[in-house]
Amino acid sequence: MHVDVANWLGLRKLEDSINKDLMRTNTYVGMWIGALLAASEVVLSVYYNVEIGFVHMAPRFMLLVTGAFLSYAGIRYTRKDGDVTEADALIFTAAHNLFVLMLAVYAITVPRHGVDVRTASMVLACVELGATSIFVCRPILAIVYNSVVCVGYLFTSGIVAEGELLALICTVLMTFFITIDSFTRYHQHLNVTSSRIMLHTASIVDELTGLKNRRGLRLEFGDHFGDDAFVLMVDVDDFKHFNDTYGHDTGDEVLREVARGLRGVFDGCGIYRFGGDEFIVMGNMASEKDLRARAERYRSAIHTHVNERIPERIRVSMGYVFGAAHDDDGVRLLMRDADEHLYVAKDRGKDQICGDVLRAAATDATEKDAVPTTDSAVAGDAPARQGA
Repeated sequence: MHVDVANWLGLRKLEDSINKDLMRTNTYVGMWIGALLAASEVVLSVYYNVEIGFVHMAPRFMLLVTGAFLSYAGIRYTRKDGDVTEADALIFTAAHNLFVLMLAVYAITVPRHGVDVRTASMVLACVELGATSIFVCRPILAIVYNSVVCVGYLFTSGIVAEGELLALICTVLMTFFITIDSFTRYHQHLNVTSSRIMLHTASIVDELTGLKNRRGLRLEFGDHFGDDAFVLMVDVDDFKHFNDTYGHDTGDEVLREVARGLRGVFDGCGIYRFGGDEFIVMGNMASEKDLRARAERYRSAIHTHVNERIPERIRVSMGYVFGAAHDDDGVRLLMRDADEHLYVAKDRGKDQICGDVLRAAATDATEKDAVPTTDSAVAGDAPARQGA
C-alpha cells in the first residue's frame, strides 16, 4: 500500500482557500485561549507565585504578554469578516508562533519553579495539547515541537538524572499520544474543509463550461465596482438549431467553445454563464473603445470555430454598457441596460454588437444620460428579443 509521506506529515503546500480556513480556525481558538491564559496568569501571579521573583516570573510574564497579543491578533483577524490582508495574517502568525514558543519555554522551565514532578507533568500535557492539538497544527511541526518540549522537560525535571524510568515512560507515551491526536485533528480538519470548499465551488461553478454561474456572479459584484466598469452580455444566435440538428452533445460543445473564446479575449475579467446560452462578462476597461474592440475581436474569432464537433459557424449577439458602478445596484443597472442592448442586437438581425456609454449609474438612478456609439442602440424601450 502506497503511503504519501509528504501529505501525511503535512509537508505539502495547501491551497490558499484551505490554508486561510485553517488559519481562521486557529484564530478563533487562539483568541479565546489567549484571553483565558492572560487572565489566569494575572490571577496566579498575584495570588500564588508572586514571591518567586523576577527570574522565575519571566516565563509566566511572557505567557501573559503573548496570550494578550494572541487574543488581540485573533480579534483583529476575525473582525475583518473574510477581508483579511497579508498584514493581518502576518500579525496573527507572529502572535501564534510567539505564543507557542513561550509555552515551550514555560513547560521546560516549570520544574525549576519549585513545582513537583507530578504537577509539572500535568503542565507539560496541557502545554503540548494547547500547542499542537487544540490548534490545528501541521503533523511535522507537532513532532518537532512535542519532541523538543518533552526532551527539555525530562532533563530539567530531573527524571533522566534520577533514573525515574516509570515517569520517563509515562512522559514519552503522553507526548506520543498527544502528537497522534494532533495528526488526527489536522487531517480531519483538511478533509472537512476540502469537502466544504468542494461543495461551495460546485454551487457557484457551471459544470459544463467551468465558468461561474449566476450565484457566483452575485457573490462577485464587489469585484467590478469603479468608474470604468462594464457589463457585456453574450447570447448564442440560433442555439436551438444546433441542438435540434446535431444533437445536444454538439450544443454542449458550442457552449464550451463560447466559454473558451471569452476566456481568451477577456482574460482578467469576470466571465459567467448567466443561464442557457447567455453569458455575461464584467470587469473594468480603460475605455468604451477598448471594450468594443475586444467584443468585435471575439465576435470575429468565434466565427472561425468550425470543425468536426461544430459543423456550422457560431454566431453571437452582444449588448454592453460602459460606465460607473459603485455598489450592487449600480452593477444591476449596468446589467439591465446591457440586456436591453442585447435585445436590440437580436432584433436587428443577430450577429451584432450594440452598446452605450453610461455617464452615471447611481444607486437611485431612474434616468440615464447615454452617449450612443456608432452602432449602438437608440435610447428608449427595446423591442422583445427574437427567438434564440
